[in-house]
Amino acid sequence: MSQLEEIRVFIRIVEAGSLSKASEQLNLAKSAVSRRLADLEKRLQTKLLQRTTRKSSLTPEGQRFYEKALLVEEALNDLHSVFFAGESPLCGRLRVSLPLSFGMSFLSPLIKDFVEQNPQLQVDVDFSDRKVDLIEEGFDLAFRIAELEENRLQARKMVSIEHRLCAGVAYIEKYGMPQTLKELGDAPFLIYENQTCLQMLSTDGKEHKLNVGGRIRSNNGDFIKQMVLAGEGLALLPDFLVGKALQEGDLVELFTDYKQQSLNGYIVYPQNRYLSVGARRFIDYLKQNLNCKK
Repeated sequence: MSQLEEIRVFIRIVEAGSLSKASEQLNLAKSAVSRRLADLEKRLQTKLLQRTTRKSSLTPEGQRFYEKALLVEEALNDLHSVFFAGESPLCGRLRVSLPLSFGMSFLSPLIKDFVEQNPQLQVDVDFSDRKVDLIEEGFDLAFRIAELEENRLQARKMVSIEHRLCAGVAYIEKYGMPQTLKELGDAPFLIYENQTCLQMLSTDGKEHKLNVGGRIRSNNGDFIKQMVLAGEGLALLPDFLVGKALQEGDLVELFTDYKQQSLNGYIVYPQNRYLSVGARRFIDYLKQNLNCKK
């Protein structure tokens, strides 16, 4: 058994939090992961992990070994990038988390092309609007549309995404077109996650902040869009979701003389972790080929 393979498996066990999760992320049987750990501990003649049925925790010796193991992994990745980065075929595995709606609309075609250009690279894509824990769940990269707050992550801006304040035709027919910003405070909103405030900028540069509320909340923009189309309320939605519906007249944009907030789309990855060659090339590929506002 390769000592480097044992180190790689050990790092994944620590960061996944258990042998079961590590086995899933490595595509190995749990028994194989357990055997690699046992071989490593036997060779080192020390216990690295305290294991229960649900979770693993580092011993003091395991903590020191983990810190050194990260340096070994980084050095190996660096060595590989120096000698094999060029135009050599990518291999190995790349795990990426993407937001559902944006990922399916804009990133799927790019991933298809990237995979076709790199037939030896295994690409695992998770489409979800939840905020994954990159380290614990074993993702190399995640795409996020948000104001970033996590200081554990490095981020690279990919795109800027404009938002539109929208209403469905059914809503306008029932309640009429809102004429003043004050009316928005009493209007039913379809809330994305924990959104409670609208930030709108008038033509004279003055910022208006409006508290909004509603009884329907979701972490999925497609669902909110469908509710708006059905006349259930107003919503602030990104261009990539509502552009076609606005053009076809199924949705109406409100207060077009105000500039709505925009959010940036980022590729994020764990801080203090070395990016693989595959991850770096994937980031560069997206940056070059995303046909959105940069």
